[in-house]
Amino acid sequence: MRHRHVLLAATILAFAAPAVAGPTEDFNALTDQYWAFTLRENPTFASGLGVHDYDDQLGDISLAAEDRRAAQAAQFLARLDRIPDAGLSPADRINKAILRRTLGESVEANRFGQRVMLFSNRGGWHQNLAGLAEGLTFRTRADYDNYLKRLAQYPALNDEALRISNQAIAGG
Repeated sequence: MRHRHVLLAATILAFAAPAVAGPTEDFNALTDQYWAFTLRENPTFASGLGVHDYDDQLGDISLAAEDRRAAQAAQFLARLDRIPDAGLSPADRINKAILRRTLGESVEANRFGQRVMLFSNRGGWHQNLAGLAEGLTFRTRADYDNYLKRLAQYPALNDEALRISNQAIAGG
């Protein structure tokens, strides 16, 4: 009886487990997932690229969101490091090295106080909102409705930015 259960469990696992992919497929899947994550976490960037899935969102600038993004970057990095260079094309090896550096910098940067510096003499959250309409298309009622939804989110985003900026000032 026990052998039947083991055999049944092994059969279920064999069919439930995905087929083992090669390095190229693993790398392509990872980069696709990372790109989708990037667009989801940067909705105004996505809109500017013509991806309209997040047109009614501004994004989350909270430190908790930064921690979550850094943790996700660390997970992507761990997966990337498990993909062997052997079997990747020369272009994919270069792209892997670039992605590795990008992810590593995201994880590392989140450990430092600069993460609370949300503005400089070159720009900030307030200027991003002021120029938001320039990168959007206004062809349908939904386009205008989504823009208004984003504008309605600004007071909360501004409050969060001011909280973080006050932390930066307090921290010197």
